[in-house]
Amino acid sequence: MEDIISLQNPWKRGQPALAGKILPRKILPLIEAWLDEPEIIVIKGARQTGKTTIQYHLIDQLLQRGVKPENVFYFLLDNLTLQQRFSEHPYVLKQTIEKFLGQPLEKHGQRIYLFLDEIQKLRQFSTQVKEYFDLFPNMKFILSGSSILQASASISESLRGRTISFTVTPFSLGEVMPHIPACTLANLQDWETIQQHHAATLPHKSEILLHLNQHLVFGSMPRIHLSQTDSQRQMRLAEYIDTFMRKDIIETLRVAKFLDFEKLLRLLSFQVGNVVNISELATRTQLSTETIRKYLTLGEEAFIFQFVAPFFSNKRKSLVKDRKIYFEDLGIRNHLAGQDSLNLLNHPDLGGEAENFVHITLGKYGENNKHRFREYFFKSYRGQEVDFIIEMNGDLIPIEVKYQNQLRRRDYDHLLMFMEDFDLNKGLLVTKDLFDRRMFDDRGVILVPLWLFATIV
Repeated sequence: MEDIISLQNPWKRGQPALAGKILPRKILPLIEAWLDEPEIIVIKGARQTGKTTIQYHLIDQLLQRGVKPENVFYFLLDNLTLQQRFSEHPYVLKQTIEKFLGQPLEKHGQRIYLFLDEIQKLRQFSTQVKEYFDLFPNMKFILSGSSILQASASISESLRGRTISFTVTPFSLGEVMPHIPACTLANLQDWETIQQHHAATLPHKSEILLHLNQHLVFGSMPRIHLSQTDSQRQMRLAEYIDTFMRKDIIETLRVAKFLDFEKLLRLLSFQVGNVVNISELATRTQLSTETIRKYLTLGEEAFIFQFVAPFFSNKRKSLVKDRKIYFEDLGIRNHLAGQDSLNLLNHPDLGGEAENFVHITLGKYGENNKHRFREYFFKSYRGQEVDFIIEMNGDLIPIEVKYQNQLRRRDYDHLLMFMEDFDLNKGLLVTKDLFDRRMFDDRGVILVPLWLFATIV
């Protein structure tokens, strides 16, 4: 076991924690700020979104700050030997650390940083972590799991009030193009500011469109994005879905049931941006409504897709109680739907993909900035719908997506209706390439091209 630990902890052998450069991730400074706080850091996210790389980066930062190498431990619990040994008895982990320290933890006056990767692999991990957290205040835990299928419940129940959580998403456009001018969501609502941003960003438009089209087709999982050719991206995307995604799900479901789950996923891939009707899904898949609900929860916990709830208020209450669905990565969605053509013009639901991309961009913006805004959609009793309602800092930001370059007066109707009903004088309409501001009495609708919207960070 010592050989395994030595390989996973190269800094204990005088080697660097990181080999080579990594793309700067927006979420890193947010996590780093909590390294000296008592809370247990929980790093969540889908497989291969870069969680392990982020942990090694955090370790590198600790070492650069002067933390002694012997006080930093990283255990990848995907390793069967480590799984078995640490699951034998709660204090095997303590004994292992003490062996490397050369003294009991109780006598070690310095802080220990303990990174536990793929934490859900460790049996009854939450009980162990809670006990160590309560007994050894000098131990700082950083937990990570590629799928928190079983872990979420354990973390919320046993470690309530002791954790701070971060979700690592696939790359944003701002992360793969850090030299591109960036703006905030609030900037998009200010006409003067967005005009300046548009002028500064325009010289980079062709580069942004290149990456945007790649994200619309293949998504932005790090390994897939960093592939050199489109054929490599296609092969790695198929491998990701067939191997890693299956592995996460099969850990919870039997293989036979995975086929039912996959059938549901393929059906959902054609419903992006639409309200999910559980009864209809049950009929079309020949599964019970209880099973459908279970699988929908599972898919959301595995970071495959996400639901957006309807917006309610005292002034007007939407009658729609079901939620809309969006996939967390368009590459996965397109592969499941069989719509992974390299030519976007061959995608029959390009408007839906653009809307899904807006949802993904909003999610990354919120997570990477810790803007705890809430994302909704709106549908009135008359059937008038607005794609996104963002509630942030007490304000409402309505966003409609029309991925086209020709707009008619009626394309603004639902957005203007919402703005009038909720006394708002600003709204956003995401287009294909139109950039303008249209005034309707005292209400302004800013038209933002999707490539420009993608630069919010």
